[in-house]
Amino acid sequence: MIFKKLILPAVLSVASLAATSNAFALDVKAGPIWNHDHAISLCPEITKNYGGWTGNWRTIEWGKMSVCGAKGGTTSSNPYDAPAGPIWSNSDAPAKCYAATRYYGGWNGNWTTTIWGQMSVCGANEIVDTTY
Repeated sequence: MIFKKLILPAVLSVASLAATSNAFALDVKAGPIWNHDHAISLCPEITKNYGGWTGNWRTIEWGKMSVCGAKGGTTSSNPYDAPAGPIWSNSDAPAKCYAATRYYGGWNGNWTTTIWGQMSVCGANEIVDTTY
């Protein structure tokens, strides 16, 4: 009886967190953003592989780098991997990986599919650190 009332809910909570560990909310590097109108034109494309744009953005280094708020996405646990949307083949990877890793030191040549038909990740040369 104690198990059902106390321990089972705790176990289910931990299992729920573990099942959603690949989802995250983050800021995605976007290069310089000059104003909100510029963000409106830039951020939806920048965040499309990260669950879409939240409507938020901010400058982290004036004239050099801003970030767009993303709703989240699915990635791997490797901090060098950048979400890139679905990649269908090795010939499809270069264009998508170049775009996904352009603000993270470029593409290192590696990619893998994390969810078939929905998400792949590209290896970046620089850690994909979105904590600013």
